[in-house]
Amino acid sequence: MLDAVRCSSSHPLQSIFPLLKNSGASATLVEPGAIFSFDHLLLAAALAEKSIKDGTAVSDRPEMEFLLWLACTPHAKKAIGLAGAKSEKDFVLVVLGDGKKGAPNARALAKKLGLDENKKNHIGSETALSFFSVSSAELLYEKMALSRL
Repeated sequence: MLDAVRCSSSHPLQSIFPLLKNSGASATLVEPGAIFSFDHLLLAAALAEKSIKDGTAVSDRPEMEFLLWLACTPHAKKAIGLAGAKSEKDFVLVVLGDGKKGAPNARALAKKLGLDENKKNHIGSETALSFFSVSSAELLYEKMALSRL
């Protein structure tokens, strides 16, 4: 389970991360240009969940494991550099559910953290294909799946 909302903030990105951690939610901030579609987010979440359950996860934090899969790399610094949010003016808040507390609600968490919903609320962009140097969604998803081999 996953939910996402495109946001902005009047506060620097680095001040949002401690708030996320203190919220108790498994959540991260993602660069909008690194997201092809909501399905791209769902696949990264499913791969992260599976790797955690299988004991093959690279990270012990679900939100970081998600970011690793989303960015098609097993390297944390590279994943943050590629897919991590770059600007407080436009980012996507992604909230991962654990299946125990019900469905995650990104809008409610954004409101709780004092984030503004971005007027460009659309999540996903064709430009993500060139961002990942692929020509189709199928090749992007294949690249994600093969990123751990």
